[in-house]
Amino acid sequence: MAIKLKNNHKTGWIITICLLLICSAVMCFGYSAFATEMEKSLDGTELDPEVMEDIVKPLVAGNYILYNEISGDSDRSFIQEAYDDTDQFYLARKYMDSAVYGWDGKLKQGNVSESVQKNLMQDQTEYALRVRFTYGENAVLNDVQVDGTAVDNQMQYNLENYLLDQVENNEDLTEIAVPEQAVITYGMTQKQLDGYLASVDDMGTYLNTMKLADNGIYRMFQLLLFGVAILLGLWIPCCKAWGIGTEKYFRVPFEVVLLVIAGIAAVNRSCVSVVWRTLNGSMASAINVGLNVSKGSAQGYIICMGLNVLMWLLVYGAAFWSTVCLRAIFTMKKQYFRERTLIGKVRGKTIREVGKQVLDVLKKIYNGLLHVDLQKKTNRTILKVVILNGIIFLIVSFLWDYGFLAICLYSVLLFFFLRHYFGDVRKQYDRLLASTNELALGNLEVGLDEDYGIFDPVAEELRKIQVGFKKAVEEEVKSERMKTELITNVSHDLKTPLTAIITYTDLLKEETNRENQKEYIEVLERKSLRLKALIEDLFEISKATSKNVTMNFMKVDIVGLLKQVGLEYDSKREEANLEFKWKLPEGKVILWLDSQKTYRIFENLIVNITKYALENTRVYIEMDVIGDQVRIVMKNVSASELNFDTEEITDRFVRGDVSRKTEGSGLGLAIAKSFTELQGGTLRILTDADLFKVEIVFPCMKEGTDGRTEQNESDK
Repeated sequence: MAIKLKNNHKTGWIITICLLLICSAVMCFGYSAFATEMEKSLDGTELDPEVMEDIVKPLVAGNYILYNEISGDSDRSFIQEAYDDTDQFYLARKYMDSAVYGWDGKLKQGNVSESVQKNLMQDQTEYALRVRFTYGENAVLNDVQVDGTAVDNQMQYNLENYLLDQVENNEDLTEIAVPEQAVITYGMTQKQLDGYLASVDDMGTYLNTMKLADNGIYRMFQLLLFGVAILLGLWIPCCKAWGIGTEKYFRVPFEVVLLVIAGIAAVNRSCVSVVWRTLNGSMASAINVGLNVSKGSAQGYIICMGLNVLMWLLVYGAAFWSTVCLRAIFTMKKQYFRERTLIGKVRGKTIREVGKQVLDVLKKIYNGLLHVDLQKKTNRTILKVVILNGIIFLIVSFLWDYGFLAICLYSVLLFFFLRHYFGDVRKQYDRLLASTNELALGNLEVGLDEDYGIFDPVAEELRKIQVGFKKAVEEEVKSERMKTELITNVSHDLKTPLTAIITYTDLLKEETNRENQKEYIEVLERKSLRLKALIEDLFEISKATSKNVTMNFMKVDIVGLLKQVGLEYDSKREEANLEFKWKLPEGKVILWLDSQKTYRIFENLIVNITKYALENTRVYIEMDVIGDQVRIVMKNVSASELNFDTEEITDRFVRGDVSRKTEGSGLGLAIAKSFTELQGGTLRILTDADLFKVEIVFPCMKEGTDGRTEQNESDK
């Protein structure tokens, strides 16, 4: 059921994103309609009046600059202080022809040829824009005339009035030498005008962006698709099966939602600018330049349209998110104010309580940054930081002229925050480094339970290393103890028969009685055989533990082999007064084993039982085939208290009879375990009070093979 709900939720989100993508694509498809509406602006055949005003405005300052270049009456710095447009005029001068004539029509100043002079002065001009200022006596501006192929009669009239107003606003600048009895003329061909507009692209782009934003078709598309996104925000949460709208990120405070809505309104102008740059091709050209391909390549256009779709997807997604958040106003009603607004949450609380809550939230965020799990993907944490940073800059953008001060304050606070943050990280690192140094010095008891923050995963690995070192040290200590016991036991077990042999040899030398000699020889033979068996066992276990044993695998009936060992040691069983209870499979159980080594395993175990089992008790020997394994269990009641470690009893020279009252090398169980493992099996010793239990598991043969199991093949 949970999986089904999860799948429905995922399906709902896929459908939602697809619908928002369709809205974004429809907006982009509408670009062709915008282009048709803005066609004159795109091909440059229509100039905006405001653009023309920005072009001719610096010419007023240009009149004084040109006239003073002739007269030299005023220093250039005075003119620059009086007019803000001097730099703009020097830029425009590069894209125009200009000349100063006297009333007699003679050229006083200009950088033009005779043909250009004629074109500047004749009634019918070929210039796209021509402006003529006529100054009379006492620096009185008698006339301003604007004409050209790029301006109609209405624009000419508007520009002439605009220039007259600009001249009147600067009549009080008496410290500057003013033109008199002069005609100053400016002309810009269509090529020069296009070049000038391209050099001040921001001006044209800004004005055309404003025009596009006010365009009726653009506004219709924008409002219609915003309405669709809002309707989706109202409808989709109604589909309960999808479960959209219940997530945590749809339960943010009302004030945050308003901030996001304000942000959508704030970025709208940027979106219009992107659309305009897409329509005039400047954005695609810039992308092609970045990709180092030709400006007319289709790659730039494809990427440009993809970025436009993504931009509108984010805008409509924000509108959808805001609608889903605000939808709760109608479902929660009065409860919404108390639970979903910051004002409602702080209502009735003191400033101290509110401040404490804010500090708790900030501490929680800060603590989260200190405990970032670097083993996992940190995309979510990075996204949270980026969103928080974006919100801060969005707030700063609303401060207008105070934005610079806000940025400075934010930078200072960010500096202290980062200094404190990295200081805490450094403390975590120092604590971890100190613990690591203690480990390096051999102090395996050093505590690693402190809070290491972002270094916790490293501390966890160090804890594993610490546990591993402790285990290794314990194993080493155990190994050293076992070596000591081995030397002691080997010395004892070799010394006992050897001492007897030496003693009886000396007695035999001096003994003359035939009966006593015969008795001494029997003792010598028995002790020699005992010494031989002990040495053979030593060699056997040495080869087994070093894996230097030649294994002769063959098909073995393990049921028959176990019965054979039991029959051969039947006399020892009777001497120990033990009753064997057998529970074996009826038929044969064929395994791929070394028959000699397997025989030795069973022999050692049965001999061990006859030595250490309590007299007049039962011994249970069972065999089961479980899946692809054969399990053999031998159980008996011990005559002595079972106070040994079951993990150590199968080690070399470890005996359950610690008093060593019985004969034995202490190698029987060790040999049995080694031979079992060499054949791919396992041997375990288990005890329960006085119950001694041995469990052996061998892998079965697989059908359709010659008997070799995967385990056996690896052993070979």
